[in-house]
Amino acid sequence: MPTKQLTIGTAAIRIIKANNTRKWFLIRNIGATNAYLSNLPSLTITNGMLLATNEPLLASNKQDFPTELEVYAISSGAGTTIAIWEEQT
Repeated sequence: MPTKQLTIGTAAIRIIKANNTRKWFLIRNIGATNAYLSNLPSLTITNGMLLATNEPLLASNKQDFPTELEVYAISSGAGTTIAIWEEQT
């Protein structure tokens, strides 16, 4: 079961708060439209990392996607649901 599920739209929102003790997180797009991710609040669908429908992103190595930083999400359409799992030390 996910830690939380969020509905995102066409405006960027913070989906994960900064946390220096986070070991890993997993984000899965369970919505019908593409989502985009970034650690910057200035996220748009043109500058974010694509998370297509039914695609997961697992961040467990600070070189892949820094696990301690905030994560923002935006969608190419309204009402996209994402599921989030995370673990802290």
